[in-house]
Amino acid sequence: MNTFDENENAFDELKEKLEQAEDYTEPASSGKRFANYIIDLIVWYLIAMVFMGVIIYSTEDQSLLEDKAFSYIVTFMALLSYYIFFESLTSQTIGKMITKTKVINEQGGKPTFMQIVGRSFARLIPFEAFSFLRGGSGWHDTLPGTKVVNTESKKIDELV
Repeated sequence: MNTFDENENAFDELKEKLEQAEDYTEPASSGKRFANYIIDLIVWYLIAMVFMGVIIYSTEDQSLLEDKAFSYIVTFMALLSYYIFFESLTSQTIGKMITKTKVINEQGGKPTFMQIVGRSFARLIPFEAFSFLRGGSGWHDTLPGTKVVNTESKKIDELV
């Protein structure tokens, strides 16, 4: 057997292992998903407070502190900014980085920018958090066709 055939066989073996590994993406547990939510909620509110502070400081309009519509708009803008920025860049938020999980598409690859935007806007659906009560995924996962998986999986390590 020549070197070319040996390299081709090694490549085929590696390709087969990678295809098997894609089937081994382990969904993140509900405990990790809840931890993601709590961590991201804290970070999201901190970002919203910074946004509000910058806007109020730059406009010198203290009455904005009493304006509920302003508070809601800034809070939603902070949520969208946070999730779209982090998940489109790294497929992870700060919460997902800490819990070692990430967002993938249904094929096991990196989600598209529009899937991330869809995930982020789906979080604004009233009572979306309760969609987790019916099973493992929330509407912000099922609507754009994404899922959250562990980045460290013993099953993948077993294949290699």
